[in-house]
Amino acid sequence: MSRHLHTAAGTTFRTGINAGADHGFTQSDTDVYDAAADARHWTALTDLFTRVLR
Repeated sequence: MSRHLHTAAGTTFRTGINAGADHGFTQSDTDVYDAAADARHWTALTDLFTRVLR
């Protein structure tokens, strides 16, 4: 459904899965924190901001 809505709206999107990382992996004060997945997340987010908010 999401892909259909983005296509109909003419927008682009990218999804990513951090295999092996549990939900909440970016929260460093929890047991599920995953430093490697968090770093990948921030790299992807920074790339998005750079592309979109130039």
